[in-house]
Amino acid sequence: MNRFKFPLRLLFVFLLAACGRATEPPPPTPPVAFSVPPPPGLPVPTATQPPVTPTIPAATPAGFTGQPIAVDAGDPLGPASAIGDFVGIQGPPNTVDWDDPDVWVVEAWRNLGLSAAEVALFREDDDYSVVVTRNAQGKIDLDFTRFDKFLGYLLNALGARQVRFSTIFVPRALSSKPDDPGYPYYSPKDYKEWADVVTQTVTHLQDKWGLTRQSFQTWTEPETYRYWRGHSRKKDDPKLLQDFVEHYVNTWRAIKAADPTAKVGGPMTIYSDNGVVNQPWGFEDFVRELAAYNTAHPDAPVTLDEAVWQDYDWAGSGRLAGGAAKAREALAKYSFPADTPLIVVGWNTDKFNYPKCGNVSLPYHASFAAASIIHELSSGSTRDVTQAYWWPFEYDWGCAGLGLVTYPVSEFTVTDPTGANEPFTIPTVTEYCKRPAYAAFEMLKAMEAGKFVGLALPAGSTLEAMAVRDDSAHHVIAIVANHAGADQAATLTFNHLPFGAEAVTGTLQQIDKTHSADCKGLEAGTRSRIAVSGGAVEVTLSLPAYSVAQITLEP
Repeated sequence: MNRFKFPLRLLFVFLLAACGRATEPPPPTPPVAFSVPPPPGLPVPTATQPPVTPTIPAATPAGFTGQPIAVDAGDPLGPASAIGDFVGIQGPPNTVDWDDPDVWVVEAWRNLGLSAAEVALFREDDDYSVVVTRNAQGKIDLDFTRFDKFLGYLLNALGARQVRFSTIFVPRALSSKPDDPGYPYYSPKDYKEWADVVTQTVTHLQDKWGLTRQSFQTWTEPETYRYWRGHSRKKDDPKLLQDFVEHYVNTWRAIKAADPTAKVGGPMTIYSDNGVVNQPWGFEDFVRELAAYNTAHPDAPVTLDEAVWQDYDWAGSGRLAGGAAKAREALAKYSFPADTPLIVVGWNTDKFNYPKCGNVSLPYHASFAAASIIHELSSGSTRDVTQAYWWPFEYDWGCAGLGLVTYPVSEFTVTDPTGANEPFTIPTVTEYCKRPAYAAFEMLKAMEAGKFVGLALPAGSTLEAMAVRDDSAHHVIAIVANHAGADQAATLTFNHLPFGAEAVTGTLQQIDKTHSADCKGLEAGTRSRIAVSGGAVEVTLSLPAYSVAQITLEP
């Protein structure tokens, strides 16, 4: 057995004919055709380079030092562009001054091609929203000047691939409680005026920016009382829910009046199961009441185009989609379409339970993000969530010696009476630091242009892994995430390599306590030239607790 030992605990192992399998492998399968024509000079695999059938051995054979993972690099399963559905953040770039663009932040955003969700149209304590005022004649005026400047920055300078808008909150000029400090959280005084403002704003998005078929959410966390008080209700008043359904219906009609192709979603509760977070009402309650409204108004029903909620691993699943099953159950129970898109706007680890201090807390965010997204997209998994947008807190800031900071733009979470907040990190200009979670998104972004290929993990494995093949870039990439609390090892066997070469170059990049931990984002990694034996290559990785590793093979 020829071995090449690498630094950073990487081991490439040549797969020889006699590798000690418990049983003889099945006969070689025919070469798999390229999904696209190979680049000039790239030989197509032939019968003289027989691939190895990617089966997981019944027993760990000699030479293997980790869980066996089989990668069938010749079996394209579909475009990996779906990765882009998970490379986004909740909210606009709150940590940057868009009026005076910072070169570092612009580069960091464009590097990932981030999408932005919950970009508020009427949030008056932000400095980018639509300005809504009442003139001396008592009429409502709209000023889009600063909003247009901000949206241009978001779309053009930062290159946001998608923007999801939110109609939060109620401007003072429209609020039923304009003199209350919490005026944005009350129902509009006149829903006709509210509808006119919403319709004009959606029309402006079309006329000025050519934005149609956009996604809108009508509120955020309405069940918490913090952001929704309806018609001046008390916190425990059950009519708060009815007030919110009224608001959803009126907002839905206003948006659709301007753009019938727009997608309107909700309820944007903090979870899909209020029994877990113990709120007065929750996702299913909203779905029930919306269904009841439609039953009472059969000639003018409203739709729930997208089911939207937040998820901070409240149920302890260790993955993003812990609430998807509950959401589907509620939608089915009240006869909403089975194919209703499920959108998680705001997700991250459970801020109350994860390791906050010590070196482990930084890679913990990265491994959670990577493992969750891989779980949603890897071959053999049923995709539970349609899109997801990361809420980029990292609550280790105090342990890391970082102080609270005051951003140019208001934040959703105020942790200090002065208005200062914890540093946000995907990315934040206040630290000029691309921390491990950012590096995890860099890994995933590198795979987006390829096509998913077959990958098989052992039954019961706590690792998450997926692989892509990109014929235009001439490489195969596999990513493995260990979001378990124990060190693990994995041996990847790459079969049906499309290169037709006698050797490949392997590049290993890692995220853990010591890798991609210097505020520069994803490390460059280590490279070496490796021989191909029997049409296959083995790569053995050591995966510390809460870590991610990515291996790229190219001729």
